[in-house]
Amino acid sequence: MSKRITLTINRLEEVISTQDSAKQLAEAGALEGTVVVARTQVRGRGRLGRRWLSPDGGLWLSIVLRPTCPPARVAGLTLLTAVSITEAVRKVAKVEASIKWPNDILVNGKKLAGIITEMTAEMNIVKYVVLGIGLNVNVDTSEFPHDLLMPATSLREETGRPVDLERILKACLNNLVRDYTKLDDGFEDVLKRWTELSVVIGKEVKVSQPGQTIEGKAVGVRADGALEVVDTDGVSHVVHAGDLSILR
Repeated sequence: MSKRITLTINRLEEVISTQDSAKQLAEAGALEGTVVVARTQVRGRGRLGRRWLSPDGGLWLSIVLRPTCPPARVAGLTLLTAVSITEAVRKVAKVEASIKWPNDILVNGKKLAGIITEMTAEMNIVKYVVLGIGLNVNVDTSEFPHDLLMPATSLREETGRPVDLERILKACLNNLVRDYTKLDDGFEDVLKRWTELSVVIGKEVKVSQPGQTIEGKAVGVRADGALEVVDTDGVSHVVHAGDLSILR
C-alpha cells in the first residue's frame, strides 16, 4: 500500500545551505515532508562536499524524509529523485533532460541539476534522510567558473526564455511525492524509468574511485543505487560511488 506524505514548505531568502537548514529541522523533530526552499545559498554543496553555486534564479531546496528502508537502500532515493526531477523538467520546460549516474541531470551534455542524499542512521534504523536538489532554472551560467568538472546550463539558456520557478517547484515536489509514496509497492518502476532516461546505460564508461579506475560498459543500475559495469574481460563490477565519464 502507498504511504501518505504532507508537504510543509519553508521559504527563506538566504541560507548557508538548504541541506544544513533542513537537517536542523529534522533533528528538532520535523515531520517527513518538511521542505526548505531558499532564494540563494552562501555555501551550497553537492556530492562529496563539492561547492554548488547557488545564485538568485535557481531552485535550491531540501526535503526531510523518514523512510522505513534499511540504510543500505537509501542511495536508491537518488535514483528515484533523478527520475522525478527529470520528468518534471521535461514536462514543464519541454527540454530533453536526461540522467547521468550517480546524481546529475543533463541537457545537451551540460549539467542542469544535481542531487545530494544525506542520511542520519543508528544501527540499522534510518532516523532521517535529507534530499537536496539544485536546479539551474533562470541563472546565468556564463558567470560560473570555467574550472567546473563539467559545463553547466540552465533552463532559461536551453529554452531561450525564463521558466516559472513556482511551476517547476510544484512539478518537482509533486513528482517526488508521487514516486516516494509508492516505494512500498516496489522499486521496479523507478529502475525502468531511470534506465529509459539515462545517458549511461549501454555506453562505455570510466568510473574513477580513490585508488581505482574501472572501465567497461554500463549495463544496469540496482535498487541500492549501484551501477553495474562489465569490463573488457567480461568481469562484472558493482560500483556504489565514483566520478563517471562517458567514453563512447
